[in-house]
Amino acid sequence: MCRACHGAYMRANRKRYSDYSAEQKQKADARSYLNVYVARGTVKKLPCELCGARRTWAIHLDWSKPLEVIWLCRVCRGKFLVERRRKLNKNKVK
Repeated sequence: MCRACHGAYMRANRKRYSDYSAEQKQKADARSYLNVYVARGTVKKLPCELCGARRTWAIHLDWSKPLEVIWLCRVCRGKFLVERRRKLNKNKVK
């Protein structure tokens, strides 16, 4: 798909912010807020907290605190999210 066609497709099919649930809006707001602070240089991207890799993603532990994140690389992020899902599912079963 060319860039113009992709843009037209996304405008026609992407969910609007007003269509988001309250939880989805909170997540989108937290991500957006953090991205602004990273772009301004107020919040610095750090190396992975587990292995020290340089390329990292921010992980929000609490969406109501958008600037409180942990920085994890792709591999550690995957392991962290799998473990967190296991704990959540374990608590739901009980």
